[in-house]
Amino acid sequence: MFCLLPILPKLDFNEKIMARIKYLRGCVKKCDLPIILKANPILEEYARDGFKMTLRQLHYQFVSRGYMPNTKPTYTKICESMQRGRMGGMVDWSAVVDLTRVQHSRSCWVNPANILDACADHFHVDFWQDQSHRVEVWIEKDALLGVIEQTCHRWDTPYLSCRGYPSVSELHEASLRIKRFRKKGQGFKILYCGDHDPSGLNMCDSITRTLKDFGADFVFHRIALNMDQIRRLNLPPNPVKESDSRTKKYSKQYGNNCWELDALPPNELNQVIEAAIIESIDSMDDFQSRHQEDLEGREQLRIVGNHFDHAYEWAETFEVDTDEDDDEFEDDDEFEDEDGVEEDDE
Repeated sequence: MFCLLPILPKLDFNEKIMARIKYLRGCVKKCDLPIILKANPILEEYARDGFKMTLRQLHYQFVSRGYMPNTKPTYTKICESMQRGRMGGMVDWSAVVDLTRVQHSRSCWVNPANILDACADHFHVDFWQDQSHRVEVWIEKDALLGVIEQTCHRWDTPYLSCRGYPSVSELHEASLRIKRFRKKGQGFKILYCGDHDPSGLNMCDSITRTLKDFGADFVFHRIALNMDQIRRLNLPPNPVKESDSRTKKYSKQYGNNCWELDALPPNELNQVIEAAIIESIDSMDDFQSRHQEDLEGREQLRIVGNHFDHAYEWAETFEVDTDEDDDEFEDDDEFEDEDGVEEDDE
């Protein structure tokens, strides 16, 4: 049994759920009610497990549970109903998230002691430095980063959104990372998650081919979405896009249906990622030892932060008197000059 490393806390269901605020009256339509009544239990279920859902993930839950067909009009209808439901105070604002639009701002602190508390939370040692391989999780879609971040942080594993086909610039940077670790004697493994469709499968070939063109030596492992997962979970399909130039080859092997990674339940996706990461760890004892160092470093910073005033007063006693140093330096010069004169006189 492996001990999970609780670096990021899960969403507190009791604090976060039921954050319903009514901004408009009479905006919820009669046709919205069946969707809202089905959506709220799903959102609450996922919030208990520590997840916020995107509207696309909610759509796939409707489809997989047989509530609605997997069509674009259905998705649009869910989006519209959820918007009106939230504005009308019938749906929890905190349970639905848009992960594609994020505000960026500088951090602010009340005092110097306050920043030490934040530093304690961010202090980190390298859990993987004694392992034979470095591991990164690459995922096709930006919107799923929020789903996998807890697992990746817990196991100190970098993760990357490819946003479809990754740019040649990003792949070049990845090749340089791989080479740096190779020079230190560590291998490199990419755990990839993407759609099961003509382009989604082709992306794997494109990534590996380009990285090899850059001279990178690595292991590439597609851990999701795969046919065994699709069959076992009976995931809802989409029709293959006829406009995709790779459809003909894909259809010969898999038929006329394809599947999006978003259809995989968040818990299932995280279990797949976690299992693949654990499988890549050579020594769990070394891994846990680094984790303990991490905790001890954080505690040291917290102690200093809690006694910042005393620490500052103590540090002030070690302030160097630069004037005395200058006087001492001048005395030394004078002594050397006199010594030199005496030698000349002799």
